[in-house]
Amino acid sequence: MGKTSFHEGWKLDRRALLRGLAGSVAAAGHGLAGTALAQGLNPPRGEAGAPTFGPQTIQMTEQVIPRYESIAAQGGWPNVQPAGPLQPGTRHQAVAALRRRLITEGDLDQAYGVNDVFDAAVEAAVRSFQLRHGIAPDGAVREQTYAALNVPAHI
Repeated sequence: MGKTSFHEGWKLDRRALLRGLAGSVAAAGHGLAGTALAQGLNPPRGEAGAPTFGPQTIQMTEQVIPRYESIAAQGGWPNVQPAGPLQPGTRHQAVAALRRRLITEGDLDQAYGVNDVFDAAVEAAVRSFQLRHGIAPDGAVREQTYAALNVPAHI
């Protein structure tokens, strides 16, 4: 018998989970740090710029669930193999993978194309990605950003 991952066999009702979280947050009377899911989503910011849950969190999350399910159904997004720090001015094949990853999730407009140059458009897209994932938005790709970029879409 093969090994199974923790999530196999568990069916999660996302709406019920989100409603429960929202109720818990409301009962606690304060914001809860979390990760926003949608491209262009500007969640309320708490201390140190961390995203927080708010009254609109459930609605915004429900709106993006079909988009992420579609991305997962199409095989997910490409991995970005760590290649040391990536920052403005860097030319490396990993930047092309980064561009593909940012385009897939919508942080980078596909009109900017896929090449090996880390330019201002990529920096802005990385900052957007970092904000949405609760990472300090410095626009550079290092260990924490690589880890967030490489979380599979199907989880």
